[in-house]
Amino acid sequence: VDQIWPLGQIDRVFIVAQSENSLYLIDQHAAHERILYDKLIKCHEDIPSQQFLVPLYLDATPQEIAAIEENRSSFLKLGVDIEQAGEAMLRISSLPSDIKDSEAEDFIRDILKMISEMKNISNSDLRQNVLHYAACHGAIKAGEMLNMRQMRALILELCNTEHPFTCPHGRPCMIEISSGELYKMFKRT
Repeated sequence: VDQIWPLGQIDRVFIVAQSENSLYLIDQHAAHERILYDKLIKCHEDIPSQQFLVPLYLDATPQEIAAIEENRSSFLKLGVDIEQAGEAMLRISSLPSDIKDSEAEDFIRDILKMISEMKNISNSDLRQNVLHYAACHGAIKAGEMLNMRQMRALILELCNTEHPFTCPHGRPCMIEISSGELYKMFKRT
C-alpha cells in the first residue's frame, strides 16, 4: 500500500485517509483489533502476560472449577494463571497483558462459557478464541478521540499486517475508494 495519511475522524469511529490515488475509510476499532491479533498470533510460544500484585478472586461453580483445572496448562500458555482457591472460588494471578484489570472477570467468564459450550475444545481452538478476545478487548474503542499522530500510527501498523482490509472476525476494517471510482460516483467519466 502506498503512502496513506489521515485526514480526520468521523463520529470518533471512522478514520478518513488518503493516498496519492485513493480515499480510505478505516474502522478504528476493527483496524486496531487486526493489529493486536496479528501481534498475538506471532507470539508462537506463550502469550505475554501481566502478573497481578494482588490476585483476583472469582466465585465459580464446581463444573467451572473442574474445567479450569482440566485446562490449566492451556491457560498458562495463554498468559492466564488461574487455579482453584477454595471450594467455590478461582484465583487469577496473571492475564494476557492486553486485558485490562476491569475486564478480567468478563474475560474469564467468557472463556468458561466457551469451554462449557464446546465441551471438547482443542488447545488450538481455545488459543484462537482467547486471541480474538484479547485483541478485541485490547483494541481502541469506537468513540475514542484520536489525534493525527495516533491515526497515522494506526494506519502504518494496519498496512503492515497480513490482512489490512479485514478484522479477525472477517468484518471490513479498511475500505479503499480509488480516484477512478470517485470519478464514476460523480459521473465524471
